[in-house]
Amino acid sequence: MLLAYGADPERPGPDGTSPRLFAFHYGHGPAVRLIEAHIARLRGGDLPDPCPELP
Repeated sequence: MLLAYGADPERPGPDGTSPRLFAFHYGHGPAVRLIEAHIARLRGGDLPDPCPELP
């Protein structure tokens, strides 16, 4: 929802952790893939290779 309204998916939180790293740390594969897709779309590129460790 936040990404749809313009939230910056690469902006670190107060502790310096990015949303992608936070989602990866907690094993939330769908969130990681969604963040990666959003970043790729913003940069005008292709999706990165998915992380093999995530479900």
